[in-house]
Amino acid sequence: AAKGAPAKGAAAPRFASCARCGAPYCSRECQVADWKKSGGRHRATCPRIMAFRDGGFGRDQKREAVVEGCLKKIRMYVMPFYVGHRASRGDGVLFVQSSNPLEDFFFEGDVTRRGAKQDRRIVCDYVTPADFDARLVAEDFEIALARRGVLAAVADANNDDRRAALLFRFSCGFVAAVSTPVVPDLRLCAALAE
Repeated sequence: AAKGAPAKGAAAPRFASCARCGAPYCSRECQVADWKKSGGRHRATCPRIMAFRDGGFGRDQKREAVVEGCLKKIRMYVMPFYVGHRASRGDGVLFVQSSNPLEDFFFEGDVTRRGAKQDRRIVCDYVTPADFDARLVAEDFEIALARRGVLAAVADANNDDRRAALLFRFSCGFVAAVSTPVVPDLRLCAALAE
């Protein structure tokens, strides 16, 4: 076996985990360091992970978790995409999809709560309200449940150019339509979109 690789037939390495939320760590030392470093990053996220895992988050709190957790990681990439497409195609929503569950964007760290390498890949598409009905609903009838939220987010962004309409869908089945500020500012996003 290559240096550092498990021997043939050997079990995959097991992670130690936080007793409260189950966050995986390679060792007790790493867990203690994560609890203390970065202003106590794990100390701040542990209660949120527990609430998320145990169903303590309501629908609106999960929506906030999407906006906070996901957007802070992808905002610099997706906002210019959104602004450029809105300028060329008219009103619409940025459809952000992931083959991963919502908690992978909510959870900070290099590995998921299950011990797998963190994968936060997304696929973005700009969808007009007509495209939403003709294409997305035709492909997945369950997404039709988000129609009212999509139209409200698009209307909000239409009334204020400094806002963006986004529709999120994760592999866990979570779908949310939100309106959020365009960050960085609109002029910078427009310049980056060119």
